[in-house]
Amino acid sequence: DPQPTTLQALELSNGEIMHKAVQKIGTKWTSGKRTTGQLIDDLFQNAFLRQPTQKEKTLAANLLGEKPSDATVADLVWVLILQPEFQLIH
Repeated sequence: DPQPTTLQALELSNGEIMHKAVQKIGTKWTSGKRTTGQLIDDLFQNAFLRQPTQKEKTLAANLLGEKPSDATVADLVWVLILQPEFQLIH
C-alpha cells in the first residue's frame, strides 16, 4: 500500500532519525559562506525547486536572525519539510 501509516507520518515529523538528519542539515548549511538571503534562496530552491516569495523570505529572515546558527537553520528546515508543498515534491 503506497499510503503512509499514521506511525510512519509521526516518525517522519517527530522521530529521532529525522531530528538528527535535520540537525545535520542545519550544521551543513550554516558552515557555508552564504548571506542570510542566499541561504534562504538556496534552501527554498532545494526544498521547493523555486525561489521564496517576498513574504516567505521576510518570515525566514526573521526566524534566522542576523547571523543564522545551526539551530535556527535547522528550525527553518523543519518548517520547510513540514509544508505540504515539500511533501508533494519529495
